[in-house]
Amino acid sequence: MIIDNLDIIKKLISDAESSNVEFKETTGQLERGMETLCAFLNSSEGTILFGVTDKGKIIGQEVADSTKRNIAEAMKRIAPSVTVQVTCIPLPDTEKKIIALNNFRFDKNSISL
Repeated sequence: MIIDNLDIIKKLISDAESSNVEFKETTGQLERGMETLCAFLNSSEGTILFGVTDKGKIIGQEVADSTKRNIAEAMKRIAPSVTVQVTCIPLPDTEKKIIALNNFRFDKNSISL
Protein backbone atom coordinates (compact mmCIF):
# COMPACT_ATOMS: atom_id res chain seq x y z
CA MET A 1 0.00 0.00 0.00
CA ILE A 2 1.28 3.45 -0.86
CA ILE A 3 0.78 5.87 2.01
CA ASP A 4 0.42 9.24 0.32
CA ASN A 5 -2.40 11.08 2.06
CA LEU A 6 -3.84 11.84 5.47
CA ASP A 7 -6.93 9.65 4.92
CA ILE A 8 -4.73 6.55 4.70
CA ILE A 9 -2.90 7.63 7.86
CA LYS A 10 -6.22 8.05 9.68
CA LYS A 11 -7.33 4.58 8.57
CA LEU A 12 -4.10 3.04 9.85
CA ILE A 13 -4.45 4.88 13.15
CA SER A 14 -8.09 3.85 13.57
CA ASP A 15 -6.96 0.23 13.59
CA ALA A 16 -4.54 1.06 16.47
CA GLU A 17 -1.04 -0.31 16.93
CA SER A 18 -0.73 -3.95 16.02
CA SER A 19 1.75 -6.56 14.90
CA ASN A 20 2.18 -4.61 11.66
CA VAL A 21 1.53 -0.94 12.59
CA GLU A 22 3.67 1.03 15.05
CA PHE A 23 3.40 4.66 16.17
CA LYS A 24 6.34 6.86 17.19
CA GLU A 25 5.93 10.46 18.35
CA THR A 26 9.06 11.77 16.65
CA THR A 27 12.23 10.63 14.95
CA GLY A 28 13.78 11.21 18.37
CA GLN A 29 12.62 7.58 18.67
CA LEU A 30 14.34 6.63 15.41
CA GLU A 31 16.50 3.91 16.96
CA ARG A 32 13.41 2.24 18.46
CA GLY A 33 11.72 2.64 15.10
CA MET A 34 14.60 0.82 13.40
CA GLU A 35 14.31 -2.00 15.94
CA THR A 36 10.62 -2.25 15.08
CA LEU A 37 11.49 -2.19 11.38
CA CYS A 38 13.81 -5.17 11.90
CA ALA A 39 11.08 -7.02 13.81
CA PHE A 40 8.57 -6.35 11.03
CA LEU A 41 11.05 -7.51 8.41
CA ASN A 42 11.74 -10.74 10.27
CA SER A 43 8.07 -11.61 10.62
CA SER A 44 5.97 -9.84 7.99
CA GLU A 45 5.41 -6.43 6.48
CA GLY A 46 4.48 -3.40 8.51
CA THR A 47 4.17 0.36 8.75
CA ILE A 48 5.90 2.74 11.14
CA LEU A 49 4.37 6.19 11.58
CA PHE A 50 6.45 8.99 13.08
CA GLY A 51 4.36 11.92 14.32
CA VAL A 52 1.67 9.82 16.01
CA THR A 53 1.41 9.23 19.77
CA ASP A 54 1.03 5.76 21.31
CA LYS A 55 -2.66 6.57 21.77
CA GLY A 56 -3.07 7.29 18.05
CA LYS A 57 -3.17 11.09 18.19
CA ILE A 58 -1.70 12.77 15.11
CA ILE A 59 0.82 15.38 16.26
CA GLY A 60 3.21 15.46 13.31
CA GLN A 61 6.77 16.67 13.42
CA GLU A 62 8.95 19.10 11.59
CA VAL A 63 10.92 17.42 8.79
CA ALA A 64 14.21 18.99 7.79
CA ASP A 65 16.87 17.69 5.42
CA SER A 66 18.73 16.42 8.49
CA THR A 67 15.66 14.36 9.47
CA LYS A 68 15.64 12.66 6.07
CA ARG A 69 19.40 12.09 6.27
CA ASN A 70 19.10 10.55 9.74
CA ILE A 71 16.43 8.13 8.51
CA ALA A 72 18.51 7.15 5.47
CA GLU A 73 21.62 6.61 7.62
CA ALA A 74 19.69 4.50 10.12
CA MET A 75 18.34 2.28 7.34
CA LYS A 76 21.85 1.80 5.92
CA ARG A 77 22.83 0.07 9.17
CA ILE A 78 20.28 -2.69 8.58
CA ALA A 79 21.75 -5.89 7.19
CA PRO A 80 21.06 -7.26 4.70
CA SER A 81 20.03 -4.08 2.92
CA VAL A 82 16.33 -3.34 2.62
CA THR A 83 14.13 -1.15 0.48
CA VAL A 84 11.67 0.91 2.47
CA GLN A 85 9.18 3.43 1.14
CA VAL A 86 9.59 6.65 3.14
CA THR A 87 6.79 9.17 2.69
CA CYS A 88 6.22 12.56 4.32
CA ILE A 89 2.54 13.46 4.52
CA PRO A 90 1.87 17.13 5.32
CA LEU A 91 -0.63 18.10 8.00
CA PRO A 92 -3.05 20.84 6.94
CA ASP A 93 -2.49 24.34 8.33
CA THR A 94 0.90 23.47 9.82
CA GLU A 95 4.53 22.92 8.84
CA LYS A 96 4.47 19.48 10.43
CA LYS A 97 4.32 16.12 8.67
CA ILE A 98 3.76 12.45 9.36
CA ILE A 99 6.65 10.24 8.26
CA ALA A 100 5.56 6.79 7.09
CA LEU A 101 7.92 3.86 6.55
CA ASN A 102 6.32 0.92 4.76
CA ASN A 103 6.38 -1.61 1.90
CA PHE A 104 9.55 -3.25 3.10
CA ARG A 105 11.42 -5.48 0.68
CA PHE A 106 14.37 -7.61 1.66
CA ASP A 107 16.35 -10.78 1.06
CA LYS A 108 14.97 -13.81 2.86
CA ASN A 109 17.71 -13.70 5.51
CA SER A 110 17.55 -12.64 9.14
CA ILE A 111 17.45 -8.87 9.48
CA SER A 112 19.48 -7.05 12.15
CA LEU A 113 20.94 -3.67 13.04
